[in-house]
Amino acid sequence: ERSLTQLVNDIVGPETDTSRKAQLLLDFVTRQIAYDTTEDDWSGQHQVMKRPNEVLMTKTATCGGLVTLYASLLEQVGINYWLVYYPSNKHIAVAVEGKFSNTNGYQYMIDGKACSLAETTGRGFVIGKTRLLDSEFEKSPELYQQPTRSQLIYPKTTK
Repeated sequence: ERSLTQLVNDIVGPETDTSRKAQLLLDFVTRQIAYDTTEDDWSGQHQVMKRPNEVLMTKTATCGGLVTLYASLLEQVGINYWLVYYPSNKHIAVAVEGKFSNTNGYQYMIDGKACSLAETTGRGFVIGKTRLLDSEFEKSPELYQQPTRSQLIYPKTTK
């Protein structure tokens, strides 16, 4: 999308390293868009979902909206990513392929590739370094999906 491409170009500038681009895009999402818990009923039944342009216009989103925006930005620069699901705590996040530190322990093997958690709800989250208070992230995600290849969602144990 033309407007997203221009935004991504403004954010990453002349950066050529894909891991650094992924972090710059995550910095934008976590610092410029507020995580809005009022649009989520916390039962896992209802959540206001916004398209990336709606998230950018309102500057607020639930975890699903933040993930959708970040994934859309990653697609503009061709960075491989997976949506990762944690059904036990009703959360969705993004795992990105790249060369990141694994000091936080949030690196997973998906489809034979090392992927690191890029948590869109954590303000200033640094891929490979920032640790979260929620112990659910200590475990691998239960389900994953690579929307650029398929709409299917896979159990972590099948691939």
